[in-house]
Amino acid sequence: MPQQNPTLSMQGIADLAQVKRPVVSVWRTRYADSEQPFPAPVQEDPLRFDAREVAEWLTETGRGNNEHATVENPIHADLRDRFFTDPESASALLLFAELLGEPLDEYYPEDLIREFAEDELPVAPDAVLSVASVSDALATGDIEIADQFAEAAFSAKNALDLLISSFTDRGGVWASEALTEQAQTLLGTVCAELYRDAPTRRTVPAGIGGMVLVDALLPHLTEQDTPVFSYRDSLLDTPEGRASWRRLRAHGYYTSPYAEGDAELPLELPAPELHLAAWQTPSTPDEFLSWVDDMVVALSPGDALVVLGPSTAMVDAAAHRSRTEFLRPRGGYLAPLRYCSELPKGMSRFGGRRRLALWVFAEPSSEPQTGAQAGQPPMAVVGVHSGRRADASFVSDLAADVAISAGDREGIRAHAFRTSVALSTERFLTQDEFSARTPERSAIDGGDLLASYWELHGEDTTGLRMMAGTADQVKILFTEAIGSRAKDITGNRVPAQALTTPQSGAVGVIGAQEIRSPDSTGYRAIDRLVLEEVAHQAQFTEPGDVIYVATGGPPAAIVDRTGGNVVEAPARTLRCLPATLGHVLVPDVVAADICAEDRRDRKSWQLRLVPTDQADTVMRATTKIRQRRDELYEELARLGALEKTLLDGLTSNALHEDHCNTNPHDSKDTL
Repeated sequence: MPQQNPTLSMQGIADLAQVKRPVVSVWRTRYADSEQPFPAPVQEDPLRFDAREVAEWLTETGRGNNEHATVENPIHADLRDRFFTDPESASALLLFAELLGEPLDEYYPEDLIREFAEDELPVAPDAVLSVASVSDALATGDIEIADQFAEAAFSAKNALDLLISSFTDRGGVWASEALTEQAQTLLGTVCAELYRDAPTRRTVPAGIGGMVLVDALLPHLTEQDTPVFSYRDSLLDTPEGRASWRRLRAHGYYTSPYAEGDAELPLELPAPELHLAAWQTPSTPDEFLSWVDDMVVALSPGDALVVLGPSTAMVDAAAHRSRTEFLRPRGGYLAPLRYCSELPKGMSRFGGRRRLALWVFAEPSSEPQTGAQAGQPPMAVVGVHSGRRADASFVSDLAADVAISAGDREGIRAHAFRTSVALSTERFLTQDEFSARTPERSAIDGGDLLASYWELHGEDTTGLRMMAGTADQVKILFTEAIGSRAKDITGNRVPAQALTTPQSGAVGVIGAQEIRSPDSTGYRAIDRLVLEEVAHQAQFTEPGDVIYVATGGPPAAIVDRTGGNVVEAPARTLRCLPATLGHVLVPDVVAADICAEDRRDRKSWQLRLVPTDQADTVMRATTKIRQRRDELYEELARLGALEKTLLDGLTSNALHEDHCNTNPHDSKDTL
């Protein structure tokens, strides 16, 4: 029975043409009665189109943004799924085609096997691609489709890249370890920096997660980089594992079995190793830590180990006891933890809200230390950027911090960390939660602040006479403040159709738009009866509540002076509690601190505490400044209205300057 022609879905057509999905629907309707109508579907449920007909239509009409649509259509058709169903044969054929440098169907199968078996190709048969695997692939695989894919992807190695990427698609065999694009960029840059920091290290991935990290690393390698990848036998136990190593071969990287004293390696032995490991979904923290422990104890001088895993096991306080048994057991041993950080949100592709963390272990080289370095306690670099955006600047900073952390103590002390802190490893490992506070950006000097206060005429504005003192700033993490010093209240989901304008029987609504644009406050409200129906558990704000939002842009906050409003999610309410331990949260200070944050993760926010004897002064000062600011706003509004009145009158000739009836009090001349 002849095989069905390749077909495309509507989304597949959009991907092939490099347009958005709705554009394809427009093509179908707009050109239905033209001389070149869009091809009719060959199947209605689900809707499928002949791939060859679609590619020809795109070429003839010039529609779309892909001039290579005819060549590339196999990549987007269901032919791809059929070909990728057997990764064993597909990867073997594609690697063989890459090594051969020519289409496979130009040879007889027996000639191909003989050429490979007789070492006519750049790579000799081994466990990654054996003579038996090539024979099986030629017998069971589709050589014609393999050649089509290699041509459509512009090379067989590019086609292998597509095959490997399908493993981490939704429902793929590696989906549990899949990373988002920003995570791949972040971790790939980190691994590349660690490799370049010691290029003689062999790169040794551990399990599926390790291969996912290798996949993230490859785009960040240049032609000058010549890494050596070593595989454990377990990674060749599955078709997907063998396919991933064949992909490395296709890209020209040296691969060899993982074994101590590998005589085939073109390096001076023993070669140090860079181990890459990731496991997002362990059953328990103990299971994860035991897995990491097995790798740490096997590290040799000069080795490094990158570990990606769940923050619940790696940084959260709940796993403190298990981490202590692993990282700081009895007998004076300290695990060589050199870097630790919870990563920003959105790293796990299919993990929902799963948070990931990063550890880097590094054993110092066997070279003797200098006198200045000898006897110095080891240091760990702790990242404090879980709430930062993973932009290019952040990625560069983090990669540099990690590379420095794997070096010696002197390098760590000399490095200028922007969002990390260098701590004593021994002291850090005793912490319940593996985190650190953001380093102070500048010291506070009372004399400088007093001079600035005078220069700004602060006494005239506030009526307060200041004097310099000794600075002693106290800060607290946002999460630590909840419960003991403040109450955090979630916002309410308010349907848009339930909103109205302020009127009798309605209460004001404060949401993200009011917080980010305080001038818009007072324009939205909701009827009390409607509120009872849509959010009967809603709590009204109280005077002095801090209303803040951490999503949809930089963090922002305002202070509700009047109270009696409803907070619309995603905005939340922080209600400061009375002082109990000598310090207190003051609403205006809290709002200012939240607005100054550039991290969306509330766990990393820090709030300034105000001594109880200073709280009243702070509130009086902020009240005076706010009143003065309101007066200036009113004056600006009056000047704006005055300008408009004059311009309207003078330009329309409705107003004239009165030269005759001059106010005698305004005259400078007197009789």
